[in-house]
Amino acid sequence: MTAIHRRGASGMMAGREALGAMNRRGEVAGAVAGTAADLSRLPDEHPRSFCTVEPRAAHVRSRRRSPMAMHSYLVTNGVPIRRSVGEHQVIFIEWSDTVELDGMKRVMISSDVSGSGGVIVDNDIIVNGRRIPKGFDSTFADPMKRLGQPVEAAYAPIPAVDITGDMRHDRRVYVQLVDFGYTYGSSRLYVVVLTD
Repeated sequence: MTAIHRRGASGMMAGREALGAMNRRGEVAGAVAGTAADLSRLPDEHPRSFCTVEPRAAHVRSRRRSPMAMHSYLVTNGVPIRRSVGEHQVIFIEWSDTVELDGMKRVMISSDVSGSGGVIVDNDIIVNGRRIPKGFDSTFADPMKRLGQPVEAAYAPIPAVDITGDMRHDRRVYVQLVDFGYTYGSSRLYVVVLTD
């Protein structure tokens, strides 16, 4: 009888230990699930701005200096060629951010993070109130026949745009992309701060 009680007590202790382990696993699983839930709340769309050394790091907001001594901020991932809504001025992209200017040598609008990528915007770019007219060099195909395609399918780019002289004392940069009719679109654009 005593031996049976001992075995019963041992079984109960083992059951409690197993239950405790399950609870601990449940806590861990809950923590993992909570983390996944938190991550699922991150925006699926591209952020209005970020600083990164690689275009794919879409949710990295670090202002760390890259090995190439630059800071880059995504303005837009690009807008495919679309039919204009009218013949009047329409702002189809607005972006602003406070940028890191320590050690600044030049600030560029570029289609890549190197600061040297050619730019396409149909029609104009406005930076901190200054208008940069005709954000593309020319067209080699009718954009109306390329609707839905990247702007590179119809437009030739202009060189990366130097906006160093447009920097403000508060380090805020405002960028607007403006359309005037027929079609509009944009290549991928970054504000790139080149440093020493």
